[in-house]
Amino acid sequence: MGLTYAQGEELRHEVRERVALDWRTPGLRLEAIAYAARRTAESWPMPPRVVDWDWQRIIKRKAPTDVDLAVWHGDVLCGLAYGQGKPGWLELGWVEGNPHGHPLSGQVMDLALAVLRTQAFALDIPETRLKNPFEELREAYRRRGWRDLVEVDGAVYLCRRRP
Repeated sequence: MGLTYAQGEELRHEVRERVALDWRTPGLRLEAIAYAARRTAESWPMPPRVVDWDWQRIIKRKAPTDVDLAVWHGDVLCGLAYGQGKPGWLELGWVEGNPHGHPLSGQVMDLALAVLRTQAFALDIPETRLKNPFEELREAYRRRGWRDLVEVDGAVYLCRRRP
């Protein structure tokens, strides 16, 4: 995983393009979490916003292997996702969907998981993990192939190994 920052940015860009092409949804844009996406997410009120993550802080120390995703449909920000590359695995640790109605409702997590899997494959990382998944969603993830609830440094993960 000895990528430079520029190589990591290029790889993330290529992964997002690939997933967007595979999704075949007119108007879908998968981009890096840039200023416009952060500002838009910060304007989503609590509630109905489920989480209150500081996206600027989360992406502040982005490493070359990290997952970095803003999901747009036209000019509507539908969601954000971020994850970190660790020795031996790639995790998805933060996902947030727009709490207001948007054209990709119900698809933000699926897009984030597709980017996670595609990026792990591109980096030849054999395992992906979901960090601290909501307890009420764990069974749904298990039905989709996520297994082995493990704890590492106070975080809980569902894991999936590439066949």
